Amino acid sequence: MSFFQNIISSIMSGTLKNNLFGGEDFGVLHKDINKALESVMTSSGEVSSLVYAEHLLTLIEQLNDDDLVIFLKKLAENYDIDPSALSEASKEYAADKTQANLEKVSTASEPDWVELFRRLNTTPNGTVRLVRLRERIRGLVKDNAEIAFFNSSLLSLFKSWFNPSFLVLEKIDWSTPANILEKIIEYEAVHEINSWDELRSRLAPSDRRCFAFFHPNT
Repeated sequence: MSFFQNIISSIMSGTLKNNLFGGEDFGVLHKDINKALESVMTSSGEVSSLVYAEHLLTLIEQLNDDDLVIFLKKLAENYDIDPSALSEASKEYAADKTQANLEKVSTASEPDWVELFRRLNTTPNGTVRLVRLRERIRGLVKDNAEIAFFNSSLLSLFKSWFNPSFLVLEKIDWSTPANILEKIIEYEAVHEINSWDELRSRLAPSDRRCFAFFHPNT
């Protein structure tokens, strides 16, 4: 991931733009968030997609709460499921239950904005940043029920991205970074931990073993 981070940093600063993309036409990194969104959704190149997605995610993070709600509403409106395409795909599958027709139904039943979140997730620290975005959305849902499905859809994506097969098992001991140990104290649900001394008594002895799953992008 650090390789891509270096590439993106170079492109964003302009040092590789002309060499890689043949001139100033690549890519205008639009300040208008809706144009930046369109760039992400229409880009097909691997590196250009990363650059556009990184830029858009930064713009989204800079929105205040009101503007974030407006952006999400427009996102849902412009990149929603196409009912006609879904209806037609369903009819084709009902008439001929082939794998190809089933895939058409699956594709047509997913809003295009789900693909946006997948693309944003490919950026450096994209997963962590999307987790933070979901935290903001959860805080806004109470007064903006119409964006609640973004919360549930992101949760569904996280469940697939955090599948144990994608996680790394690492040992936890007293040398583990303090921010992780703090989470153990905070979230221990079976045997409450009331102090650092209590935590040390559980982790420091040589006959104790503690392990945790970590996502590679966190």
